[in-house]
Amino acid sequence: MVYDLQGSFCPVMEIGRHEIFGANLDSAIPATNLSWFSSHNLLMSSGSHSGPSGVLENIKLCDIRSGNVVWELKKKVNCFADVTVSDDLSAMFKISVNSSEVFFADLRNISGENSWVCLGNARKVTNAKKEGVGFKIESHGNQVFCVKEEIWSCGQRF
Repeated sequence: MVYDLQGSFCPVMEIGRHEIFGANLDSAIPATNLSWFSSHNLLMSSGSHSGPSGVLENIKLCDIRSGNVVWELKKKVNCFADVTVSDDLSAMFKISVNSSEVFFADLRNISGENSWVCLGNARKVTNAKKEGVGFKIESHGNQVFCVKEEIWSCGQRF
């Protein structure tokens, strides 16, 4: 839902709604992450969930002006633990739930599943140990931060 924050605080548009059709659980993976990609006027919604058929991943880029999905990826292999979008870098970053490796996709030249490039140990990607569970990834400016179940504190060095 898109809300009017300037006036009435009422819903003004529904971007998308998906319902589960029969036994097809892949048809409605709920979004657990929303990120705004302002330079392209796109909203990234993503969700990664475990179910009876294994782990499922869904990442969508939606044009909120038209309400259309301009790019979508659904996967059952090497799903993400977390995903973020960087406006300054024109890129998406995700952490593999299996290997905890970071992947990068250039949004200026994105196509499908082959758009993702491993930034770490590509041989570790086939690992199925769920090492990425609990990892978070965030971007700010031209930097990307990754953490696993830790609380950070910034101190001053002398």
